[in-house]
Amino acid sequence: MMNTHDAKWMNQSERSLIMTRYILGQLSEEERARLEEEYFADSDLLEEMVAVENELIDAYVAGKLSGAELYQFETHFLSARENRERVECARSLMSSGPQKEQSSPPSAQPVRANWRFPSFLPAGRFLVASIFLALLASGIWLAFKDIRLRQELAQLRSSQARLEQEHRELQQKNAELQAEMARQQIIPRQDVSPLAHPGQPTIVLTLSADLARGPAKPNILPLSSGIANVVLMLESDGDPYSSYDVSIETPGGTPVLHSKGLMSWATNQGRVTAVQLPARALHRGDYVVRLIGINSRGEAQEVDAYSFRVVSPIGSSGSKK
Repeated sequence: MMNTHDAKWMNQSERSLIMTRYILGQLSEEERARLEEEYFADSDLLEEMVAVENELIDAYVAGKLSGAELYQFETHFLSARENRERVECARSLMSSGPQKEQSSPPSAQPVRANWRFPSFLPAGRFLVASIFLALLASGIWLAFKDIRLRQELAQLRSSQARLEQEHRELQQKNAELQAEMARQQIIPRQDVSPLAHPGQPTIVLTLSADLARGPAKPNILPLSSGIANVVLMLESDGDPYSSYDVSIETPGGTPVLHSKGLMSWATNQGRVTAVQLPARALHRGDYVVRLIGINSRGEAQEVDAYSFRVVSPIGSSGSKK
């Protein structure tokens, strides 16, 4: 493989070979990118590229291409509408160009007609050259734009996959917490903290249904930078459901967390459902929690609603904003 970064030091034959492979789509993506970066920053090399492209079009119209070159020209180069138009223009100009004189002296050297820029049409030559350069520049710009769009799409897909992975991990942690609570049947409130992951500081807040009972003193959740997880213990009355969903949102309706398939257990005060979430998901302010019961038929019914307020402890150096 030739080094496309040394184009200025190549001879014309080597440069023509590199340019021909580029036009016929025979270079790899990496080689194409390196070539475009160098060749199209240099006006002399760009003009040489246009000349090679014109020669290939001449050869195709004259029926001089064959084998792999003919196949690549028709499948790659002619796949673009503007290139097909250029070939048709070349074919039209060639068919209408001045005919070679029949009485040429035997000793005269054959002169190749330049169908694209006939000497008797200098204005037409400049116009056609300008059109070709504009079309080539447009194609390069579209190629670079396509590369940028693909990179941005890959970054968005990567971010989406990361968020989905974090959500799955959180759901798994909640499932593990519920399974542990179900095994122990009745768990005193003060023993909930050990259910969190070892080495990750956890704070537990027990909430009683308050939104349906009118204004009450807000439940306070003090968060500092050292807290990694939050466990909310949601008290409720009535018969148990097959499972529970928990929705946490701001008073304005902005969703923060939605967990499904949670279980409850019995205590002396009624039933309790626990939901765990990362402390970084909460910022200073008020929140609303809704406990939704799912019966054996899969029907959902809101059981209770709760509220709490996140504050920063006095003297905390990493308070949440």
